Amino acid sequence: MAYLAGGIGGIGILFLGYVTRQGRFLPFYSSLLIVIALVYVLFGVMTGRPAIIVAESAIAAGFMGVAILGVRWQGEHVGSILIASGLMAHGLFDLAHNAMIQNAAVPVWWPPFCGTVDVIVGLWLLRLAWQGQVITPKHHPSAANDKG
Repeated sequence: MAYLAGGIGGIGILFLGYVTRQGRFLPFYSSLLIVIALVYVLFGVMTGRPAIIVAESAIAAGFMGVAILGVRWQGEHVGSILIASGLMAHGLFDLAHNAMIQNAAVPVWWPPFCGTVDVIVGLWLLRLAWQGQVITPKHHPSAANDKG
């Protein structure tokens, strides 16, 4: 049931991306990867155990680094593939999480749910990248105002 819910959730995220006109904008996927990575930090905080918080935070920092690097990459195709790979890698991390970190606050249904969402969204972004349909910050109208 968690996989089905994750499938619905993943498709729902993609639908919301298109309804809000952000579905082809790379920072949409970068932000999603950051938020997804931070959920495990929240679960770590729920345990109240510093060692788990640190472990979850270290892994989240890696995924956040991928998200930031991908959106800042000069070649939009490579940046898109990097973020898509980060999303799919997080899906694999979800499935291996319990073997890596014993975090009792993670609901039993969360890893298959989140993993399914991650893979669906990652595959979709990969499809967009291969078709050259990803809009990067430097191609977005607001980029003219960006001095950073």
